[in-house]
Amino acid sequence: MSTKGTIADVARNLLSGWVAIATKGGIALVMVPFLLNHLGTQAYGLICLLLVIVGLSTIADFGLRAALIRELSERVAKKDADGFREISSTALALYLCIAVVVGAAGFVLAPWLVEVFKVGGDLRSIAIWLFRTYSVLALIVSLITPVFAAGLTSFMRFDVVEGVGAGSAIVSGLLLFALVPILPVSPLITWAAITLFEMVLGTAVRYLFYRKCCFGGKLALHHIKPARLKPLLSLGWKTYLLQMAHLMTNYANPLVLSGFLGTSAVALFKSASRVSEVLNPVVSILSFQLIPLTTRYHVQGQNDTQCQLCLVGSRFTMLLGSLMVAGMFVFAEPFCRLWLSNSLGDDYLIVVHIMQMVAVVDFTTFARGTQFPVLLGMNRLGILMWVYIPTAIISLLLSIYLVGFTSLGINGVLYPTIGLALIRVPLITWHVSRLLGISLRRTLREAYAAPFACLVLTLLAAYGFSTAFVCHTWLTLCLATGATTLVWSVLFILIGVTRDERLIIGNFVSKWRAHLNRGRVA
Repeated sequence: MSTKGTIADVARNLLSGWVAIATKGGIALVMVPFLLNHLGTQAYGLICLLLVIVGLSTIADFGLRAALIRELSERVAKKDADGFREISSTALALYLCIAVVVGAAGFVLAPWLVEVFKVGGDLRSIAIWLFRTYSVLALIVSLITPVFAAGLTSFMRFDVVEGVGAGSAIVSGLLLFALVPILPVSPLITWAAITLFEMVLGTAVRYLFYRKCCFGGKLALHHIKPARLKPLLSLGWKTYLLQMAHLMTNYANPLVLSGFLGTSAVALFKSASRVSEVLNPVVSILSFQLIPLTTRYHVQGQNDTQCQLCLVGSRFTMLLGSLMVAGMFVFAEPFCRLWLSNSLGDDYLIVVHIMQMVAVVDFTTFARGTQFPVLLGMNRLGILMWVYIPTAIISLLLSIYLVGFTSLGINGVLYPTIGLALIRVPLITWHVSRLLGISLRRTLREAYAAPFACLVLTLLAAYGFSTAFVCHTWLTLCLATGATTLVWSVLFILIGVTRDERLIIGNFVSKWRAHLNRGRVA
């Protein structure tokens, strides 16, 4: 594929991905107060726990999701259609076996899970039923979908993966708004049924696109080759351990809170982290979609291109993240007051503090830039294992201690995450620079200097606008955030990008204007 075609693919994926993220994010943010009002904090906390349990399905896939994208991308780079079909069919068969085992275990362990997570009172019986039905079925679907998503991503069709997700989220949101208030059954049951329908619909549509885009999408029993599991598992056990570290750092937080403070604490924590979950993909989409490219450049021995991709990708990741971090940190109080004060009362202030801490965590995430896709493409994940796994264990143990045995409360789960992340990022940055043959000084200069400057200046601008506009209404909050975004945009052009990149952006904008003008004339 030509460089021009690659840039076009990346640009298409970014634009369509941002549209999809904005759509899903808007629905998710509106849904939080809607569900809080109709269910209450304890029942909403139960929903959050159910979603966490489904998210923990990554434990059961032995790290195959990231490994599958990498291996399928290598087959695409080598134009190996038979290998692609065999890997996909074998992975799907393995996922189905895992889904059956995990589903059966979830059904049996449902009462125990309800006890562990302290779901009591009127919610106990329905919680057991939801763990045995919704969680089991959702786990099965979530363990099948990655095969189709990985295939589409390896063909640089991340736009399809995100677009389908946005479409199914719109359908689900409309159904929830229409049916939760009127159906004569528990809102929890209505939510579970509609959410399952969304997952099944999304998986079915992705499969249709998979058949169209991925070497005909041929999945068959005769394509199942157990030998194809060897490269997947040899890389998969590394990504599996990294997934475990990620789960201990992030997904375990609601479980720790529920175990010590109950589901109401989970509702407050997840309300705050929901904003990050909505905005984070706007930045991470760039890093995630580069995995096929880093794999291709490694397979083809294009080390110089790999180095440039790492430096430029990390810089753009940090640049995009600087606006999000500044906005979340500075505007957390007025946003949460307008968003949740009617549903939570003065407890919205707890959400404010959590959101600001989550913004700091996100900053450390964006500082990693494109290091993971580069290391995954090169199949060099050893350093991540040695750094992330021990620090994740320490973080989990410290979180348990701070939440359960100090007066820090909900905030206690995030202090270890922040502290250990500030240690991890410099170590990984130094190692990746050394691996690619880039001096650390060059990495800091070309990947981090401009984003840090943009972050500091954007924070100052946000503080100034938050004071000037006061932000007592949605209108004034939008004006303040809009003015901050405008300042960031100017900084992005003047400081964040190089002269050549400004020319590329200008040409891209000119082509879009010409395209729109032709459309209006027609």
